[in-house]
Formats: sequence, structure tokens, C-alpha cells
Amino acid sequence: MSVQGTFVQRRTSTRPRSASLGLSLAAALFLLWVLFPFAWMLRTSLLPAEYIFQLPIVWVPPTLAVEHYAEAFRLFPLWTFFTNSLIVALVTTGIAVFLAAMAAYALARTRFRGATAVLVLLLFTQTVPGLVKLTPAYFLLRDLGLLNTYYGLMLAYVAIAVPFSTLMLRSYFVGAIPTELEEAALLDGCSRFGVFARIALPITLPGIVATSIFTIVLCWNDFVWASLIANRGAMRTIAVGLAAFIGEMGASPYLTQYMAACVMATIPTVVGFSLMQRFMAQGVTTGALKG
Repeated sequence: MSVQGTFVQRRTSTRPRSASLGLSLAAALFLLWVLFPFAWMLRTSLLPAEYIFQLPIVWVPPTLAVEHYAEAFRLFPLWTFFTNSLIVALVTTGIAVFLAAMAAYALARTRFRGATAVLVLLLFTQTVPGLVKLTPAYFLLRDLGLLNTYYGLMLAYVAIAVPFSTLMLRSYFVGAIPTELEEAALLDGCSRFGVFARIALPITLPGIVATSIFTIVLCWNDFVWASLIANRGAMRTIAVGLAAFIGEMGASPYLTQYMAACVMATIPTVVGFSLMQRFMAQGVTTGALKG
């Protein structure tokens, strides 16, 4: 091999390494940018009070003040806020995903007049800003007597989650389920709903899990809708409750306890994403690539 050929080979072999190193560095910087707020929140929640405003900044707590987490429960009703958010998120997810799964399967497998118009309307709902829908929804729920109730908040979240969930699951039904399998079941005497319940749903489990996680996170993290529909103390969700804590008591005297409450409010979604990561990745990629 000539000297020139050896030089070209070495040069081309170093390019993938440098590109991989650059991508790894960019990913590390992005990860640091994303995780820094949570790391700061965790650090503040465990920092003794005398070090909070000390300069230079104490990055690592000399001792872990874990008592701030117990004090957060004594300062304001965290259990009530957690219970409200959990009930609303789970019930909303069950209703929204069930309705969206049936609608998505119908749009994916049956041909009827107006199917394209339905899809266009579902897409249109995703382009309308949330604040535009907020005012009419508020007056509608007020006239129905559903303000400061679980039912009002669940109804609003179901209306928000169903269009997106339907579009996501339709892509999955189209790409993940062979039509021959359904036709064979129909020939064996299975009803259309039987095919949906016994064949379609088990096969599309990753997509359903991914959609469910998105819906749960939507309900758990939402502040705008919950602050308007359920703003009474006993009905506040965790997001509204933490914001109200700042307004009523001020965050400065209780900054460490407030950060401890924020850490505990973040843990359920982090744990949920970690447990369902495999299903979510499979569900999202299949729906995106084969829809």
C-alpha cells in the first residue's frame, strides 16, 4: 500500500471518531442543561437553611437536611394535592385512552364518508392555542356546576387528550397490525369488537402505554386549566397547590421545604417514565414510522 493510501485511510478512520466525540460532547452538554434545574432543586431541598444564601455558593450540602421533606408535609396539605392529582390523572387517562383507542381503530380500519374530515378536525384541534379554548370551557363548566369538582377537571382533560391520543393510536393501528390477521379472525366468527379487544389492543400495547404516559404527564403537570377549574383548597392539584403555597406564605422563609415539595412532585413522573421507557420508545417510533 502506498504512503498516500495509508494517509487517506488514517484520515477517514479518524473522522468517525471525531464525529462521535462531538456528538457525545453535545449530548452531555444538552443533558447537563436539562438536568441542572432538577439538580439545583434537589441540592436546595437537602441544604441546611444557613447555607441557602451564602456566598460563595455551596454546591454540595455539607450535611443532608432530610427533615425538610417531613416539614413540607406539615406546612401545607401535600397528601391532599397528591391525591387530587393522582385521581384526576388516572381516571382521565383511562377514559381518554379507551375512547381514543376505539376512535383510532375505527378511523384506521373502516371506510366511511367523512373520515378525512374527522382527521382534519382532529388535527385542527391541535393547532388551536390552549388559551383560546380555556374561556368557553370555563363558562360551560360553570353553567353545568362542575367547577371545583373532579368531574369538571376530568372532562376538560379528556377533551384535550382524546384528539391527540386518537391521532397517535391511529398511526399505530395502521402500521402495527396486519389486516390479514384481523380478516382471519372475522372469518372464524369473531365480531369486529372482538377483533379490537382480543387482537388489536394486545398488539398495540406499547402504543397504548406511550399514549397513557403522555396523558398522565399532561394531567399531572398542568397548571393553567387546573388553576381555573379547581382553585379551591380541597380540590387543588399538586401544581396549583405548590403555586398557591408561594402566594400565601411566600417562598423565601420556607425555600428548602418548598424545594423538597417540588422534588416529591417530580418523582412520580420520573419513575413512570423510567418504568415505561421501553414501551414508550417502541410505541412512538412505530407510530411515527409506519403511520
